[in-house]
Amino acid sequence: MLYPKLMREICTVNEFQKVSVSHSSLTLAWQKKNFKDILAHPFFAEDNTMPLYSFLQLESEDDIKGLNKIFDIYVERTKIAWKNNNVILWVKAAIGFVLTKIDEK
Repeated sequence: MLYPKLMREICTVNEFQKVSVSHSSLTLAWQKKNFKDILAHPFFAEDNTMPLYSFLQLESEDDIKGLNKIFDIYVERTKIAWKNNNVILWVKAAIGFVLTKIDEK
């Protein structure tokens, strides 16, 4: 979850919002929501991603562009790995868990 932009791109490129996955009775609040609602959470807002990269010590706009290019390459080259319904369910559960904890503070 250090890379919300990357997760947003993976979900968008693989069209997770069009996939229906079931959840168990043990799921938490955000885990029950659909991907469209999950990706609308403020955590995934475009202007919210840069503070999370402070540990990378990006020093210039070129550094940020380089990181974004790496994200683009990764998303494109790994599309097939993210298509499995079990993987989609895992992603939804993990993101939903984190968002629930963020909202609980």
